[in-house]
Amino acid sequence: MRVVNADCIGSLSTFECEVIRATQTKPRIQVVTYECDRCHVFAYKAVDGPFFMPLFDCPGCTNVHGVRGTLKFQAKLSKFIKYQEVKVQELATQLPEGDIPRSMNCILHGESVTSIQPGMSVTLTGVLMPVTKTGFQALKGGLIAEKVFHIYYVQNNKENFNEHIDNYDKIMEEVVNLKNSPNLYERLAYNIGPEIYGHEDVKKALLLQLIGGCTKKKKDGGLIRGDIHLLLMGDPGVAKSQLMKKVCLIASRSIYTTGKGSSSVGLTAAVLKDPNTGETTLEGGALVLADKGICCIDEFDKMDEFDRSAIYEVMEQQTVSIAKAGHCSNMPARSSVLAAANPINGRYDLKKSVMLNMNLPAALLTRFDLQFLLLDISDRDKDKRLAEHVLNILKCVDADDDKKKKS
Repeated sequence: MRVVNADCIGSLSTFECEVIRATQTKPRIQVVTYECDRCHVFAYKAVDGPFFMPLFDCPGCTNVHGVRGTLKFQAKLSKFIKYQEVKVQELATQLPEGDIPRSMNCILHGESVTSIQPGMSVTLTGVLMPVTKTGFQALKGGLIAEKVFHIYYVQNNKENFNEHIDNYDKIMEEVVNLKNSPNLYERLAYNIGPEIYGHEDVKKALLLQLIGGCTKKKKDGGLIRGDIHLLLMGDPGVAKSQLMKKVCLIASRSIYTTGKGSSSVGLTAAVLKDPNTGETTLEGGALVLADKGICCIDEFDKMDEFDRSAIYEVMEQQTVSIAKAGHCSNMPARSSVLAAANPINGRYDLKKSVMLNMNLPAALLTRFDLQFLLLDISDRDKDKRLAEHVLNILKCVDADDDKKKKS
């Protein structure tokens, strides 16, 4: 996204980004049709930019006094196209060190509308165009124009991945041969962070969470959720955060956030004012953006109790109910929650219960389907095997670097 600047205005550009906001689909006029109330002749006017000057006098008729007929707008005979505004943000993996992610406003036209949803990682192809200020706004900084990216092609980065993988057919043959392997479950679980030593049971649980279950519908109309919620608890430095980041990279749709930097509104939904229309709109939070995906919340114990209570409904009912500023709606939040928490005293005290160690209420703990306690126990043999595992990984990394330098 950083390469799309003033030098790219009017030319075709492509960049990867993450969608953080998408407005509702609206009709935008492309050709205005008028009808004269005197001679009933039709007049047409094409609209190219965001603004246009309407026509009032008929150019084709004149009476004896030189007064022309009045043009009436005909909505049914005018041409409209589908229009949607989205806001995208720079990918976290492409950020330079010490920089914050940049954002850009984009516009979708025609068939590309509704192909983008908040939370998606996409590759956009389009043309960057400037939007100059008009009216009284031009008096304040009229020389500065805002940039708007007109999208003509959208590609989901986590769909049709076979087009971006070399030897895809060979890989699929290996996958077909692998399905008959007797230890398939263990091999798949091992590949969730193979550089992380141990935690075999945790990796198996994370694999099940990535696959997910089946939502069942009861006879009375109720639903039994198929998403699995998982909580990792334990001492610092046992690779809880690293496992969460590995899950975020594997999942087709994922959101990573921290407990201290998240509020109840940021997790669920917020009511914002549209700067263009002035209308209030709903914008989903992290749990809504991770719909049909995984929402990873690190430092879960650092959240305020008020903010933490906002996810009770999401974990149980898979919805976000909001009644603010005249908006009363239920937003879907069918996401699996993966949380990590540290003890309040730095180390886990085996003499105390989980609630006292983690400072988490029982009502919240019962909403997690799987809970794992990871302890850093002093064991000479285990520490030796861990050190050997780390050294072997570093040797492999150094060997790969040497091969790259020689090539």
